[in-house]
Amino acid sequence: MILWGLMAGFLAAFTPQDPPGQGVVHMTRVAPPNGVQRCLRQMRGGVSVSIRMTCRVNAIAGPSSCTYEPEDLGRAERYAAMCISRPYQFRYADGRPATGRTVTYTLHLSTDPLSEPQD
Repeated sequence: MILWGLMAGFLAAFTPQDPPGQGVVHMTRVAPPNGVQRCLRQMRGGVSVSIRMTCRVNAIAGPSSCTYEPEDLGRAERYAAMCISRPYQFRYADGRPATGRTVTYTLHLSTDPLSEPQD
């Protein structure tokens, strides 16, 4: 079974809220992208969805306490979105974690039309 995730616009759609005096928050991947298939395995085949995520940045610069739009997403889509987001960190240009900041970004996920969910 082939599963694939399209994240075109993942970085382009990243729009952190920037209070004056705080610098721009940069989103960087800190782990290799080898887990995308694992993240998408519970989604049914032929699904294509854009998920807008709004998250707080935790103490280790990762996303936490996320909300999802559209709000009626299924469990598999929410799991996939958070799973794909985990390897990313949100930091200021000087390398400091953007702890406590709220960030918003969009994921574009798709699965092969022939695939079925795996347990």
